[in-house]
Amino acid sequence: MKHLYKNILKALVVVILFYTSAANAQVTSPLTQFTRLPYLYNPAATGMENFTDLKLGYKQQWGFTNGSPKSFILGINHTINAQSSEQATSGSTKVGLGGYVVRQNVGDYNDLQTGISTAVHVPISQNYFLGLGLKAGFSRTALNTQDIQIRDEQDRFYKNLVMAGSLSYLNVDAGIMLHSDKFYIGYSPAGLIKNRLNNDLNTEEKLALRHTAMVGYIYRVNEEWEISPNLLANFEADLDPAYNLNLKARFQSKFLAGIGFSPERSVSGIFGFNPDNKINISYSFDKSINQGNAFNFGNSHEIILGIQLFSKSTQQARLW
Repeated sequence: MKHLYKNILKALVVVILFYTSAANAQVTSPLTQFTRLPYLYNPAATGMENFTDLKLGYKQQWGFTNGSPKSFILGINHTINAQSSEQATSGSTKVGLGGYVVRQNVGDYNDLQTGISTAVHVPISQNYFLGLGLKAGFSRTALNTQDIQIRDEQDRFYKNLVMAGSLSYLNVDAGIMLHSDKFYIGYSPAGLIKNRLNNDLNTEEKLALRHTAMVGYIYRVNEEWEISPNLLANFEADLDPAYNLNLKARFQSKFLAGIGFSPERSVSGIFGFNPDNKINISYSFDKSINQGNAFNFGNSHEIILGIQLFSKSTQQARLW
């Protein structure tokens, strides 16, 4: 039974490998708590908050089984020229700087993505900003092919990996975001510029553009309660659209709970705690609702720790 499970896991690794190839090395499994690191999906979200923010994240998919997909996330977001929340909402332009590292491991397959992003947020009225962002990133895909049996050894992506040992890319993404302290709506075309660094490979690749949309609203019920619905949608040629939705409630800016839903993929529970204005932690649990989908097999656990740095501001994050 142990060997059977190991062979099944290896087969799924290969399936995910080819899926990743088709997706041009983008993050194939969006975070359930995507609002915690919005600049991963749209560089125009960099600097939306008025403080420096560090995020540490970990995601374990398919339960706690040996060789199951794991993601490690590090992100930082910094805002310039936003001395206080009052100034930031009264018509002052601000600039955001950010960076991230995401490492995904699935058995013998690993994917590393790093990037830096910047955005300028221009006031279009007293309370509304238009953010324009750019992101430059590096991605590297590698596979230990010694322990994996490939059904079609003539597959172009597999042959490239064997020849090069790994596949590396430089890419540039852009984004636009309209936002205030009550809502946000944004669009990002990922892969505007994508250049493979393995120039010694003669084979060509089809590099598709991924379109990402984000939208959310923050409704303040009263001085203690807030409610926020959010949507992340991805569209790409030759792939089915992917949607991640969640609805969260926050009490006294300290406790949050919510539910998430990805059609034909999973349902989620989300919980969080902010003991003070400097530290916040949140956890989500995903339950697969389509056991036949190899990319959402079993349960997933996700935890994100946020630390506010270098600021005496008492402002809580708008995107929580």
